[in-house]
Amino acid sequence: MVWNQAPAIREWIMYHSWLGVERWFIYDNNSDDGLDEVIQELDLENYNVTRHVWPWIKTQEAGFSHCAVRAKDECNWISFMDVDEYFYFPYSTPGHQISGIGYASQNSLRALVQIFHHHRPLLGEIRTSCHSFGHRA
Repeated sequence: MVWNQAPAIREWIMYHSWLGVERWFIYDNNSDDGLDEVIQELDLENYNVTRHVWPWIKTQEAGFSHCAVRAKDECNWISFMDVDEYFYFPYSTPGHQISGIGYASQNSLRALVQIFHHHRPLLGEIRTSCHSFGHRA
């Protein structure tokens, strides 16, 4: 769910697509910064992005539920992330390779999810740690 994230969303989608994300459901909370045009451009560039207008403020959980129902026939896995959140593989050195896929590289996230799914096919959720960088007031 986003609001006025046109300047940031292109890099965010391109990065996570490189990691293996295949489909994007962007819930737009009344943006007025050209977000729709950026999403249309990304979709034309084959990033498989759709925008869903979600005008209700303070209803993020309802939007997540709506998205999960909407995506269930198209997706095996779904991630709920903010545009300022990036999936990060911190251990890409020889001594800290990701089991089964080696270094973090193109499609690493997809491969990691497939490993989890292969070993635990009934697994319903994967949680990751959140690390904040930069100045905190």
